[in-house]
Amino acid sequence: MVPVTGEEPTTAAYAALAEGRWDDARRGFETALQDVESADACFGLAVALWWMGENYACVDRCSRTYTLLRRSGDVEHAAHCAVWLAITFKANFANFAAANGWIGRAERLLEPLEPGPLHGWVWVARAYRMTDLERSIPSSSPPDRMTRTYFRTPGTPGARIPVGGQFGDRTWLPRLHGSVVATLKSARRRCGG
Repeated sequence: MVPVTGEEPTTAAYAALAEGRWDDARRGFETALQDVESADACFGLAVALWWMGENYACVDRCSRTYTLLRRSGDVEHAAHCAVWLAITFKANFANFAAANGWIGRAERLLEPLEPGPLHGWVWVARAYRMTDLERSIPSSSPPDRMTRTYFRTPGTPGARIPVGGQFGDRTWLPRLHGSVVATLKSARRRCGG
């Protein structure tokens, strides 16, 4: 989600993360953070901690990443962090209030931007944490328009995440989660991580 800078030891830490060497990745990001606190290293550390099962520490680092990104004016990556935090609060802590708050932050960040794939990810995160999935579709966006415009999976032309009438069928949610995780891993690899 956060761009890799290409500077050592962050590059090596992202390589370790991509290879599933969580301890090495953690050490690499912690070393990078000793020199300078960057959103890149904070987010990488958050991901490593999440994979290590250290969810509270993950939330702390990802929250700090969000703050750094907001201060730097990087709205898109801040929205990504907010989505990550919303899903983490729901999935790891069953804290719907916190999940709602992070989704709200992401929505407010994206409000002035032209609708695009990032808006789709926010809606997916909202749908994931909602009990009543039908309410996740904004009334101003017809489902067929949302499917065409927002729910294309990056890197897979024509692939779509189910919307519209399929929201009533909750059996697709576990498949969606696997698809989201695979897409995020693929995006990280394409970014050099």
